[in-house]
Amino acid sequence: MHLIRLLLLAFLAVPAQAQSPGDDFSWDRATIYEIVTDRFSNGNSDNNSAYGRGLDGRGVPYDVDSTGHFLGGDWDGVIAWLEDGWFEQLGVDVLLVSAPWEQVHGWMAGAEGAVQRYGYDGHWPLDFTEPEQAFGSREDFRRFVDGAHEAGLRVVLDVAPSAPGPLTLHDRVELGMGEGLPDTWRTWRPSGSGSGWAELASSGTDAAQAGTSPWWGADWVDVDDGSFRVDAPVTDSLPVFLVQKWGPEKTERERAALDAFFHRTGYPRTAAYHVVKWITDWVAFAGVDGYRVHIPEPLEGAWAPVVQALGAEATRHAEGFVLIGDVLRAAAPSDMLHAGPVHLMYGVETGRSTPNMNWATYDEGELGRWRRFGQFRARHASIGAGDSVELGQEPRVIGYTLTDGAETDAAVVVQGAVPGTRLRLNVSRIWPDDTALRDVMSGAISIVSFGQIAFTPSADAGGTLLLEEVE
Repeated sequence: MHLIRLLLLAFLAVPAQAQSPGDDFSWDRATIYEIVTDRFSNGNSDNNSAYGRGLDGRGVPYDVDSTGHFLGGDWDGVIAWLEDGWFEQLGVDVLLVSAPWEQVHGWMAGAEGAVQRYGYDGHWPLDFTEPEQAFGSREDFRRFVDGAHEAGLRVVLDVAPSAPGPLTLHDRVELGMGEGLPDTWRTWRPSGSGSGWAELASSGTDAAQAGTSPWWGADWVDVDDGSFRVDAPVTDSLPVFLVQKWGPEKTERERAALDAFFHRTGYPRTAAYHVVKWITDWVAFAGVDGYRVHIPEPLEGAWAPVVQALGAEATRHAEGFVLIGDVLRAAAPSDMLHAGPVHLMYGVETGRSTPNMNWATYDEGELGRWRRFGQFRARHASIGAGDSVELGQEPRVIGYTLTDGAETDAAVVVQGAVPGTRLRLNVSRIWPDDTALRDVMSGAISIVSFGQIAFTPSADAGGTLLLEEVE
């Protein structure tokens, strides 16, 4: 296990709450729903062409490629489904969303030159202090976080802090670094042969260009790999393009805030710790609850203290803040029954097969199964955090219990039963006689008698029964 992952697990262990049936939430049995914000739901079409993305140098639209272009998803879109109860009905505890700060405006060649690739996933930062307009305003982001908290959900940001986004042709021209570029970039399209989009995008746009002086500069970025420097303090200056972009008033505010940050923390004044300050400001602003941090493996050792500082600084702004690592990803509704935290990728519940969420084409029956499993998990702390006992093998029957003082939560899961065939089960190790039990999958109710219950698995449940006590 890599060092960064060890650090992430250490942070997870610090704020974990006690496991008891009365707890509303616990990180170590959370159901995490990951959203690529741009691909989820378009709530405001006015921000769809932010910064001129999707347009060439004349303002003429490129053909939209759904694998690499921004597609319109935004905070308003997520808020709408939050208010609709979509996540509550899936039993979700945590929303893992794209970073909200401004991404580079242009594109690079992707898929070996076959497509234009923009920073739609939030991993190509340009300015950590400004909101990504394609997702909405700073206030829109805080509305989303507030709405999630009101619904009982935590918010975790998917962050890639180790490097700036690439220097694209669009950004070079927009930021005053277009000298020497042939004007043909404004109208150019691939000829249909050779390296495609890479023919144009390779014109001085690789990652190491971030070390050039009009861009971030060599004090900020390692010219060999394009990552923010951890090893050497920057001079008492900000990157030229940021000073020009911000203007004198904001520049002076940022200088003062950075001086205060480094004086208070004692951190070395390297580029990496500037990033710590900038992205934890978003925790202070909106009250987000955690980060999932992406650090390339070759940088993990050097970045370990920076990630530790990231967690420590964020915790100053939000009590219980966590850094989370990778979790097991659920591919089927039954995966919601695994111990520990569970990770749902947006659209797994709707059978998504495209980059965009398939709101118009999902199967109601499949969605219903995900919801029944998710709500069952959410109601029972014993699923994922309790003790388990095998009650039968054919079909497989597992009982779950979790006791805290006088309270006990219990559930039984049956998998592999024959639909339509009457099934008798011994649940005496879980519930006493005369306990009324419900099968969540079919809605049927049975009473425990002489330690036994009887159910007939429903035809559409795939041989699964989810048993709980009728309150």
